[in-house]
Amino acid sequence: MFSRPMKILLTIFLVVIIIGGVTIPWLNWILHKQEIAYRINNLRTWYEGVEMFIRKNNRLPSSLYEVYRDRVKEGCIDMGFVVSLGKKKSGEKVQNLPDDPQQFEERVKYGLFSDRYGWIIRELERGTVYPRMLMIDQNGTIYQVQEIPKRDG
Repeated sequence: MFSRPMKILLTIFLVVIIIGGVTIPWLNWILHKQEIAYRINNLRTWYEGVEMFIRKNNRLPSSLYEVYRDRVKEGCIDMGFVVSLGKKKSGEKVQNLPDDPQQFEERVKYGLFSDRYGWIIRELERGTVYPRMLMIDQNGTIYQVQEIPKRDG
């Protein structure tokens, strides 16, 4: 029915499809785990900055901008502190950060929320909706908050 070269090509084609079918979901799973690890690392970095501010000033900051205001006013800030402004190597400096608290808050993908009972830092990336948002509380506990879909009817 098929010639020998055609059978070889068909076999190679089927093997490639099978390998791709197995490899792509596995690769997606690995990339998803990497993204979660990156997001958790970012939360911990912000948490450490807020903790240092509290120890130094004996009070809770009003925003993340207040935590890093001095570094921002110097014109550059270490990526270890502003990890959410882009995936850059640690130690690189981010230039041209806004010296205005509103603009800073717009560029940062995290927000500090507090009340008289405690504080949390949560993801706030504009334009991106995480089906599962991460946040960290004042005790250093990381939570994953999942969206509850709307019910029709």
